[in-house]
Order: sequence, then structure tokens, then C-alpha cells
Amino acid sequence: MIKEFKVEGLKCSGCAKAVENAVSAVEGVEKASVDFEAKKLTVEFQQDKVEEQKIIEAVSKAGYQAELA
Repeated sequence: MIKEFKVEGLKCSGCAKAVENAVSAVEGVEKASVDFEAKKLTVEFQQDKVEEQKIIEAVSKAGYQAELA
């Protein structure tokens, strides 16, 4: 499954990379990429292994805010 999230608090491409790394570390996430300009996170994940809330929590732990787009 692929879902998009809006991410708040990104100030640079390094911030985007931190979000990608945090989300990629979640078990069941296959791919995470951030479009810094659009402030958008696209995540490909196994729906039976991870819920959207876990992805949002991973972004929060990295110091940013996310919500489903």
C-alpha cells in the first residue's frame, strides 16, 4: 500500500532525510521518500504489518508533525 502524508516543520533537505530514515526504520515500511518542496512524505508499506499511526509516530519522534494527506 502507498500513502501520502503532509509533514510540517521541515526546514532543509537534511530534515527531509531525517524523516525518511525514521520512517524507513519502522517494521513493515518498504520505502519512504520526502518531497521537501511539497512537504510531502510518500510511504510504501505492508498494511498487515504497520498502520498509518505508526508512521505518524515515527515522524513525531524525529521532531516533525505528520498527517494523512
